Amino acid sequence: MKKRRISQQVVCWLLLAVAAAFLLSVALTYALLSRRSDKNTETLLSQDVRDVSQDIQYMANHSILEYARSFVDWVGSAEKADAAYLTRLAEANRLTELNCVDETGIIVSSNVPDRIGYDMGSGEQSAEFLCLLEGETEYVQDFGPASQTPWISRKFAAVAFPDGGFLQIGLDAEQFHDFVADQAQIEVINRHIGETGSLLICDGDLTVVSSLDNRYQSRPLEETGVQFDPEGYTPYARFRGSFEGDDTWLMANEVQSFYVLGIYPVSEANAARTMSIITGVTMEIVVFAVLFLLLLYLLRRLVVDRITEVTGALNAIAAGALDRKVDVRTAVEFDQLSNDINATVDTLKRYIAEAAARIDRDLELARAIQTSALPRIFPPFPDRTEFDLFASMDPAKEVGGDFYDFFLIGERKLGFLIADVSGKGIPAAMFMMTAKTMLKGYAESGREVQDVFTLTNRQLCEHNDADMFVTAWMGILDLDSGEVAFANAGHNPPLVRHRDGGFSYLQPKVDLILAEYSRIRYRTQSLVLTPGDEIFLYTDGITEAANGEGAMYGEDRLLRYLQTHTFESAEALCRGVREDVERFADGAAQFDDITMLSLRYQGAGEKNGGY
Repeated sequence: MKKRRISQQVVCWLLLAVAAAFLLSVALTYALLSRRSDKNTETLLSQDVRDVSQDIQYMANHSILEYARSFVDWVGSAEKADAAYLTRLAEANRLTELNCVDETGIIVSSNVPDRIGYDMGSGEQSAEFLCLLEGETEYVQDFGPASQTPWISRKFAAVAFPDGGFLQIGLDAEQFHDFVADQAQIEVINRHIGETGSLLICDGDLTVVSSLDNRYQSRPLEETGVQFDPEGYTPYARFRGSFEGDDTWLMANEVQSFYVLGIYPVSEANAARTMSIITGVTMEIVVFAVLFLLLLYLLRRLVVDRITEVTGALNAIAAGALDRKVDVRTAVEFDQLSNDINATVDTLKRYIAEAAARIDRDLELARAIQTSALPRIFPPFPDRTEFDLFASMDPAKEVGGDFYDFFLIGERKLGFLIADVSGKGIPAAMFMMTAKTMLKGYAESGREVQDVFTLTNRQLCEHNDADMFVTAWMGILDLDSGEVAFANAGHNPPLVRHRDGGFSYLQPKVDLILAEYSRIRYRTQSLVLTPGDEIFLYTDGITEAANGEGAMYGEDRLLRYLQTHTFESAEALCRGVREDVERFADGAAQFDDITMLSLRYQGAGEKNGGY
């Protein structure tokens, strides 16, 4: 990522601060105005919906009471009421029921014969009208179930006779619908909410009874684009929907089995807010722009230019000019800063010299640890004629963790291994020592190679806080039979040459690396060597050795070299490979340890020559 100058960062941070303050101001303004707009919208909608609902309620009750008053005048009293006369009145005025009730609350005359003799006090709904026998003169009920026929909903109203008792009239659903619809049409036909909003009145089947200019009268509500669920709405609660394809705020209320819907376009509701925001934002842009330019000028003149001078001196020091002095003295703070930087650079030069010497000592110690842990005397067992063995490790400049080892297990078995520890420096050298000691110790105890790897892996995983790991290949050669029991923990495949053929890679199954997963169980595999057969082990320092062009030595080149050369001894083979790697690298730096081990099986009790 490209670094920026301090002056650029100051400008950026100042711009961000001003932008953040500006955005916060806009956000607060937007929130406040939105809240005000929402409140105004709710107030406007609820006021109109409530007014229309109250008007419909009043008209329905007032009109039906007017009917009842006129019938009281015509009938006169409960005792004078005649059923035939009541029937004619009911038919002429499209009434479902017309009942006369005496002072005891009994229906004494009705256009419905079954009602005669009914006690008004015997039903919860009808008993409400007994208040007319206790001094009240008029009473009207909302549309709902009747006591005698609860499965039918009706609208009832009653007016007291002057000499006692009262007259009750009732409308069924259809009659009441027509009655209210006629009254409701005039309520909203010319009524607006705001500039472009309006109201709708629908019956229980969501058929429009009245609308602005009667555009939707007698048409289903869904044709207006409004989606309304009578079961799921909350009275006087604003909700968002659509009307004639426009985004709209809606509010509804039920009155007398009719629904009053207020409609207010979102665009109009937000118009005032939008205008206020535009005006406010414009002024804020001017204010914040002036503030930004003023702060930028002051910061650049008083701070940034001085910091730039200090930065220039620091860049020169960072580039290696440790004798460069910072000399910015325009203010007390910069004077102190210059003195501190100069003192720090002087201390830094001293620490650099000390650190360089300490690093050299640490690297030398790491190399000493690494090389001292490896057997270096060849032949290692001068009195043994069953095998010829040689190994070498050439450490890189930055110490790694390669190691090899070989040892007798009893009198007739030879253990040999090669490994590569991840990482560099002292940690890798110490981890190498731990892994090498464990592998050798478990092998010398007589355990099979699979158990050696399994136990070592478990021990290495327990305290591996540095997350290091080891790749390793170990074999145990039976000096009598020539059988090699081996295991491979993620290491490079060895090369094997049989006496009657050339080298080839041994490609058995490879298990996971050591020190990665503690529950791994490793597998023992085997191959049989006959007298004169040879096995060559190596680390990736050979195959990954690079030349000046970045090309790597590779497994194919290693195989070709071994197939096209013969060697008098195991030592000659290792030295030949090392020389070929050096020729390939052509002077390029060695970045990894180059480690190898060559073992030639001579056979039990006999010495075979080179080939």
